[in-house]
Amino acid sequence: MKRKQSFEWLLKEYMARNHIDTMAELASLIGMTRKTLYDRIANPNTLRVFELMSIDEVLHFSDEDMARLGRGQICGKK
Repeated sequence: MKRKQSFEWLLKEYMARNHIDTMAELASLIGMTRKTLYDRIANPNTLRVFELMSIDEVLHFSDEDMARLGRGQICGKK
């Protein structure tokens, strides 16, 4: 069985693909405060649908990663 991937690492992977350097820059692009973004990273189960859609608009998640997020197969910070 595969280990759950960390939401933080998933974000960083997509940030690198989209040439976004910092979490502060990502938060600005998605219209979220840094604190809220860090809270969601710590516990991705608290993501609201509109927040996930905003993040997806900027990072362009694959269909597989969106499904994994929706199913709770991505974990928060350890």
